Amino acid sequence: MTDYLAVLRRRWLLLVCSPILGALIGVAILSLAPVSYSATTSVLAQPTGADTNSTNGRTSTEINLDTEAQLVRSSVVAQLAVEALGLDTSPRELVSDVSVGVPPNTSVLSITFTADSAEAARDGSAALAKAYLDNRRAVAEGQIKARVEGIRARIATLDAELAENARALRKLPSSADRTLLATQRDLLVQQLQTSSQELNPLTSASVDPGSVITEAQLPTNPTGVSAPIVMTTAVFASLMLGLGVAYARDTRDKRIRSPRDLARLDMDVIVGKFALTMPGETLGIRQRDAEQLRQVRNALLAVIPKHRGSLTVASATPGDTGAVMSTCLASALARSGVETILVSVSIHNDVVTEHFGLADETGLADVLNTGCPLIDSVHPVAGIPGLSVVPPGLDRVRFSELLQDATFGPMLHQLESLADVVVLDVAPTSVNADAQTIVPATTGLLLVTTAGVSTTDEVLDAVSQLRHVGASVLGTVIVESPHRQLLPPFARTLSRAETKPARATVASSEAEARVASGERGRRLHALPTDGVDPSNDRIA
Repeated sequence: MTDYLAVLRRRWLLLVCSPILGALIGVAILSLAPVSYSATTSVLAQPTGADTNSTNGRTSTEINLDTEAQLVRSSVVAQLAVEALGLDTSPRELVSDVSVGVPPNTSVLSITFTADSAEAARDGSAALAKAYLDNRRAVAEGQIKARVEGIRARIATLDAELAENARALRKLPSSADRTLLATQRDLLVQQLQTSSQELNPLTSASVDPGSVITEAQLPTNPTGVSAPIVMTTAVFASLMLGLGVAYARDTRDKRIRSPRDLARLDMDVIVGKFALTMPGETLGIRQRDAEQLRQVRNALLAVIPKHRGSLTVASATPGDTGAVMSTCLASALARSGVETILVSVSIHNDVVTEHFGLADETGLADVLNTGCPLIDSVHPVAGIPGLSVVPPGLDRVRFSELLQDATFGPMLHQLESLADVVVLDVAPTSVNADAQTIVPATTGLLLVTTAGVSTTDEVLDAVSQLRHVGASVLGTVIVESPHRQLLPPFARTLSRAETKPARATVASSEAEARVASGERGRRLHALPTDGVDPSNDRIA
């Protein structure tokens, strides 16, 4: 559940926009959907024959209402309605807008007509009902007329036969044939009586095809799509689609966002996500983040033997995150009473040099490349007792190659002798192999990841680089993208004036001018100025 909630937090913008988009789609559907009106006329269908009746509901009467419903939509009825309405349309087109319903257990037809306007819908429904009744009346009257004509023709035939029989009887006053003719006469008379009985009801029959029991009313609201249903469906569907897209994107997203992402890679996370800013006179971060930075400091001191040694800090992602972390960590170590030297071993950013105002000072590259005295590259930081900085230096042409020089190891040992902890800020592991070169000479690497920027591929690549040289990752931290609070120009000038050492060849006078007193002063005072001798691992 926590992972799902985390996805919702990360993709909140998508989840907010998706129902809004759904609402806009719903509005578009409602605005583009054609407006139509429907009106209904209820017709009571009655038997039209003289000997018919309507009993026992819709399915057992002589009237089949299902058939009658089809007759309403017939071309004959539609043609009558078209003529009554004076429309310039075909019966087929008119029928497409007609629907007929039959309520259960009734003899009622509900004739509904749909049109673009309320008046057209009402008039169309009324015209169809009238056309249906008129057609039904005409059909019934035609049937009765045909039956009457048939019966009258039969009566005329019987009258002619009866007259012929009477003439034959007069010619045979007494004979056996007379008896037969008399019998035929009786049969003809009986048939005439039956035909007359059939004719009398038909000639007096009144045709009643049915009646309108509910006239069509003028509709007040359009029919068709329902606005609440359309809007609800559109918003819900868009929200579900947004959830699916959010989880799909999050599944494919390889960016590091929380300690869980690193835990899946079997990485030891020292602290979770916290924010860093460049330290000034006081630690420039929030109290919560300051406590987490102290946790990082304590965890790293615990793995450094006797709290003396060196460690490497590098980011897995190109950028300034690793340099900011190195600066904050070195400051935290110094403020806790640990003599610390921050060595900037990266030429891919100027975070350290710009913050401490050491852009034009000698540094690591000058010591390795030109044999510059090591003491000239160590610059104490005013305002943070116990912290010194070694910038990258001025001559950076062959910087990465110089890190592989035999003099780097002895120089690192000498720096370790000058302080309790040496923090090396190295270029990101995804930029070059400097971290792979330097980490084996130190206690290990603190891998810095940037929340929402670093990827699992970059972390795995960093671990792979170190595994190939037998080095290890001391731990990982997740920090937010740093906001570099660099010193203003006048403060940089003041800081540079306070920290810039005198360029002299006499080691004792330089050391005394740069260090106030104490053990650290004695360490710097003891530094020779002629360079590093790699043959005997000591200062030459």
